[in-house]
Amino acid sequence: MTMLTILQMTGIFALYSVITVGIPALFFHGKVRDRRALERLMVYFTIGNFYIMHIVFALELMHIANRITLITAAVGIAALAYIIKVLRKGKVSENEELNRVLERIIAGLTVLHKGLEGIIGFKTFVKMLFGSLYTQFGRFIRKIFSFVKNNLIETLLFATLATCLVWVYGQNYANLYGYAFSDLPVHNYWINAMDENNIFAAGVYPFGYHCIIFYMHKVFGIDTYVLLRVFGFTQTFYIYIMLLLFIKGICRSRYAAYAGCLVYAGYDIYNLECTRRYLGALPQEYGMLFILPAVYFAIKFFEVRKTEIDEGLLKKKWHVDSSWYLVGFALNFAMTIAVHFYDTVIAGIFCAGIMLGFAFRFFRPRYLGRIVVTVLAAVIIGALPMGIAVAQGKPLQGSIGWGINVILGKASQSSTTSSDVNKEADKEAQEEKETKAAADGNTGNAAAGSSEVAPAAGGNSGSSPTAGSKPSQNSNSGGNVGGNSSNSAGITALLTGAYKNIDSGLTANVLRFRIAYFLPAVLACAALAALTGILMLIFHRWRYVAGYNVTQYGAVLVSVAVMSVLMLVLVSLKRLGLPELMDYNRARVYYAYLLTILMSVIVDIPCVLLGGVFRKRWIANLLSLAAGVAVIALGFGYNLVRQPFTTSRLETNGAITCLTNIIHDNKDNTWTIVSANDELRMLYGHGYHYEPITFVHLRESKHDNRRITINTEYVYFYVEKRPLDYLHPYAGSGQMVSEEGAARSTPAGSGITVYYGENRWVIMSKMYYWAQKFMKLYPDEMTVYYEDDEFVCYRLKQNPYSLYNLAID
Repeated sequence: MTMLTILQMTGIFALYSVITVGIPALFFHGKVRDRRALERLMVYFTIGNFYIMHIVFALELMHIANRITLITAAVGIAALAYIIKVLRKGKVSENEELNRVLERIIAGLTVLHKGLEGIIGFKTFVKMLFGSLYTQFGRFIRKIFSFVKNNLIETLLFATLATCLVWVYGQNYANLYGYAFSDLPVHNYWINAMDENNIFAAGVYPFGYHCIIFYMHKVFGIDTYVLLRVFGFTQTFYIYIMLLLFIKGICRSRYAAYAGCLVYAGYDIYNLECTRRYLGALPQEYGMLFILPAVYFAIKFFEVRKTEIDEGLLKKKWHVDSSWYLVGFALNFAMTIAVHFYDTVIAGIFCAGIMLGFAFRFFRPRYLGRIVVTVLAAVIIGALPMGIAVAQGKPLQGSIGWGINVILGKASQSSTTSSDVNKEADKEAQEEKETKAAADGNTGNAAAGSSEVAPAAGGNSGSSPTAGSKPSQNSNSGGNVGGNSSNSAGITALLTGAYKNIDSGLTANVLRFRIAYFLPAVLACAALAALTGILMLIFHRWRYVAGYNVTQYGAVLVSVAVMSVLMLVLVSLKRLGLPELMDYNRARVYYAYLLTILMSVIVDIPCVLLGGVFRKRWIANLLSLAAGVAVIALGFGYNLVRQPFTTSRLETNGAITCLTNIIHDNKDNTWTIVSANDELRMLYGHGYHYEPITFVHLRESKHDNRRITINTEYVYFYVEKRPLDYLHPYAGSGQMVSEEGAARSTPAGSGITVYYGENRWVIMSKMYYWAQKFMKLYPDEMTVYYEDDEFVCYRLKQNPYSLYNLAID
């Protein structure tokens, strides 16, 4: 099963890369061939994701989404765009490019006809049909080897980063097969509903992530539960890739980006909750993929627009390069809205930093008008699918209300509501509660961080400064001097209290252990970046130093500094006694991610300055390489290397292994699984599910003629011999099933709560001893299908027309 999971991870990574980067590269390489490699990758990635996401949105809203329409739309729109492009060049008969394409299509169809008719042999058929593809593949491989040969150092650094990601995150995906987060079954349910053209099944919600997963599931026939199990690694890998590309794009030394990214990926300095969510295919983290490309395109707009103004290219209106950067920004910003609103908040904070960093250009009419139009277009594009759904009568999903309550400080009110329709509905309502329970139950740091937030926020920021300022005002008999002294003392006390709260918040919520002077170091780095940027803007007549545009670089430094301070405030709002824009559990994920940019910029600044002094770019590159190597050496020297991530289990490995084998061994819709796990949504399209709590209640009912039947040929009973507590630890967590547990009263109610903590132990104990007794009565029909130290699966084979009564004592 581990090998199968690794193959699935590899295959899905390759598939996602092809459809979001590879195919767009085939169509748009000619348009961007003169751009930097990192910029080309961002363009391809943006187009690929936006294209797929909105094809699914459109077809789902029209209720015609299926494999045929998805493939037809994806291929048809691309073909139509290509034909229009060809027709715009001239008449079809005179266009040599179109003629060559038609000739290739006719030749391919001819070869296919001959092969199917048996006119040519199989080997000849394969050689003729795939010879061209083989040639192109050979060219591609040669280009890769050429790139590696010419960029050996960068290739080694990138390989180090990739190895680090596989080491830290990949092992958890390969060794723990089930879902790592309790809200994944909810997303599984929503994606299943899209199979029936019922998008927004639980209400209108940002569904961009679900569209991508649904597309890969529907077009390529990959089960949704498989994608949700392993797609998180692909998602995490690209999160780091986008971070690396962005930093390389704004830095002026070649290797500074690797210094920051290697610290973020490989150093064990952050609270586990800052990166634990990378262990699941979650919408918020998927939306992070589009934050930095949006910011990069916004930054490039100012640079290119300035060049257009200086060179008098404005008469061409939108047919200039800066317009395309605005389009790139709009598409990415729209996707943050379509995937997760929190990502839009973070993108907005970074854009606020850009607004201040580029203020000397931002408010000029030749810039501001286009920026306003672009932002409005991005918001409309991102919200349009949800707006159409609302217009069709769909209500808003509860999590949107929860997000609004977080901002209003009323999150606890929404988190108490639940539904008993099925257990996934309960999970959805308690998403945040369970996330925090996971933190408390699995990481000491997270527990400490959670417990310290409220007291510090109320005790320090709210009362201490006020208490310090009022007595001084009352004790002074009058006079301006006394009043000024009192006000100065009050402001000082206020700032001191805020500083202490932020510092303690970083220690509790962001850092894995206390690092002396961490907050002063962060503030000093931000101040250094801002000061350097301002000086570069002041001395703008030294416009180019060693090939660097000093004005552009200075504005970027100021933007990064402002963003870093704003993110520091965001992650500390609760401790400062202010309304939260987002839950701190989520905010610290973004903070650690974006802090990497500031760290890389601080490495880049001295490299650039020294390279500028000597007017030699290779000096800057050499110094940044030394910084990257030093990061690797220090990590090993001070034992800071992160160990492989592990997370709490919501499902045993045996349960997923069984599900995989059951799907493989049986025809669809001929079997039922009785389980307390997440199979309810996983087995969609293959089999049926039955709740063990329902089974136990019926078996213990007092009716004289009790009868329990499950009308499929095969029935599989999942029993955890060592029951999980599902993130709700109790005094006996980890104990084996026992007769004592089987003798306990059956938990009342329904939904997921009956499988929490000790309740799960009781239910599993009852199921285990019932299965043992039933197997004694029917040893030929009831057998053990799978068993390990903590899990056992029983299989009942029965005649569907003469069902067994399962209601034995």
